[in-house]
Amino acid sequence: MFVDTFPPKIDGMTISIELFTNELRRRGHEVVVVAPRHPHHEYGPMHPDTLLIPAVASDWIYPDTALGKFWRSMGHGVVAERFAHWRPDIIHSHTEFTLGLWSASYWRTRLGPLGTRRVHTFHTLWTEYLFYLPIPELISQPLLRFLAPRTAQKRFDALIAPSDKMRDVLISDWGIKPDHCEISVVPTGIDVARFRSGNNERFRQRWGIAPHDDVVLYLGRIGTEKNVELVIDTFAELARRGQERVRFVIAGGGPEDYLSKLRQRAQDKNVDVVWTGFVRGEDQVDAYAAADLVLFPSTTETQGLVVTEALAAGVPLVSVEAMGPASTMRGERGCLFAADDPVAFANAAQRLLKDEVLYRRKCKEAEEIARGASIEQRTDELLAVYEKTLRATAGPPEAARGPRGRRAAG
Repeated sequence: MFVDTFPPKIDGMTISIELFTNELRRRGHEVVVVAPRHPHHEYGPMHPDTLLIPAVASDWIYPDTALGKFWRSMGHGVVAERFAHWRPDIIHSHTEFTLGLWSASYWRTRLGPLGTRRVHTFHTLWTEYLFYLPIPELISQPLLRFLAPRTAQKRFDALIAPSDKMRDVLISDWGIKPDHCEISVVPTGIDVARFRSGNNERFRQRWGIAPHDDVVLYLGRIGTEKNVELVIDTFAELARRGQERVRFVIAGGGPEDYLSKLRQRAQDKNVDVVWTGFVRGEDQVDAYAAADLVLFPSTTETQGLVVTEALAAGVPLVSVEAMGPASTMRGERGCLFAADDPVAFANAAQRLLKDEVLYRRKCKEAEEIARGASIEQRTDELLAVYEKTLRATAGPPEAARGPRGRRAAG
């Protein structure tokens, strides 16, 4: 696994890679993770096959990110030493920066003649995120559409999209055609049982929320592209309508300047919001357990892991009908879709909070969707892509086997 996104930055991509890596290792596969070592972060004990590459802090692009010194992961260093005694069957790259693109490309070229093949997952809808880069979008947008199909054809043996909608974008907008590179859809799975184990009472006591108050929750990374202004405005609209016994909670972290703007927006609209900051582990599952409703405002999510987590917790959503959420909750199962508008979001939220029959039906649908989204199921799908890629491009059969006959991924 070659990645550019690694702690201290936590987002859907890092969680996805962690979940798949752990499940593959649990099944006996050898998985090496190549990732940047952020120069300002202290790391605890790591799995011996997590290889951290010296990196340069890139907080000027996004907080807690770093760009790996890709040349340190090529001909010499820890990756070269590991691959000198072990050849991966699959190089699976997940990002499009120094390690996920250049380093992974280098090792595909070096190991390709020996049978190693490369799978790449496009986790990010880059057309909606290019404003973070120090390049005018007038240049970066057409450049992306020029480079994407050429890179896919030249460097990848197979592609993965995390949702049907993202696959459609890769083909229709980015210009990547099936004859360039086969595109499979493999969403990220989750530990379903874990999200059913939260403690509602513990979360409410910690944040001073009464037992009988409804909790309307936004949980996730907070950034410009996440459209969290819609959440604040929806809270304000519900408060204006006099919705009784409801508490508004925002659980997540992001750039401090953007967070400050959101807090000021809530204050200007006279909305009382519980700001928990970033949550993970027990605090995260407790937040879902306490929630009566989750708002999902982002129109740019290729999958939206929060959607799957909320569904696993049995919590219905009000969501925009876009990209990943539209694929996951097709047919408005487990949710009500609403336009990108606070009045529409507030209308949908009130319907769910007031109509007990509708609410119970959406909770049941949420649990049904979640049963098919386990990490075990999704890992089966990922391994099927690996196997198909190796069969399609294999040389002698023994060339596609790792040590001790187990499939290996790097």
